[in-house]
Amino acid sequence: MRIPALDYEHGEGLGAYVVHSAPSVIAKNTFEVVLEKPDGMRYRPGSAMKWYERLPDGTYARHRTLSLVSSPHEARITFAYRGSQSDFKARYLASLKVGDTVYVRNPQDEMRYVPGNDPLLMIAGGIGITPMMSLLRYAAFIHATRSITLLYANPTRESEAYRAELDAYAAVHPLTISRFYSDEGRSIQSIDVSAYVAHQSHVYIAGPEGMTRTVRSMVLSAGIQESRVQVTDFTGYAENAGFE
Repeated sequence: MRIPALDYEHGEGLGAYVVHSAPSVIAKNTFEVVLEKPDGMRYRPGSAMKWYERLPDGTYARHRTLSLVSSPHEARITFAYRGSQSDFKARYLASLKVGDTVYVRNPQDEMRYVPGNDPLLMIAGGIGITPMMSLLRYAAFIHATRSITLLYANPTRESEAYRAELDAYAAVHPLTISRFYSDEGRSIQSIDVSAYVAHQSHVYIAGPEGMTRTVRSMVLSAGIQESRVQVTDFTGYAENAGFE
């Protein structure tokens, strides 16, 4: 995909961002990249941004949407992604160095933090943890006291991102974490979400398309109102990818 060359205007179109930290490994086949945050940049927790590569002819190509891990109060903006053989990840992202310029569109709402004291249920498959981290970091920043439950599925223990941060959060905040590893025969089932129906939790679901469709169906079948469910699909993963 190509789009015409655009002049940089912060707040419109493409923005030029500087790489603060090159992609680094944070879990098996999982990488984090950090950009400098322009002065005055605003976004909501749970947002995502589209990345483009600037080509020699002045056009932009190879867009990919990445969810923000960071919360709006943080000094820098952080993304995480699963590695793949796609040209965008294997060549472009992998080649980034500190000080490089990247071209990214404005933050777009992907998930929104629902204010109030109602319980939150977060269901993440693999790299679907990224918007959840943004929401959790924001909840910690505003000193939220609401109950939050995270159901987090991964192919293996080694592929689980942000484990230490999640455990540290749960030690001082009302966060309960249930972990599921497909190589150990554990996957998210209807019974795992049924306990939250009576409380009518607000539900966040993020992960590969096959996983989100299945889990959304579970949640709605359990009786949680559709208006309380937010879903983000991560495309490009196989149906049975173990919630990559």
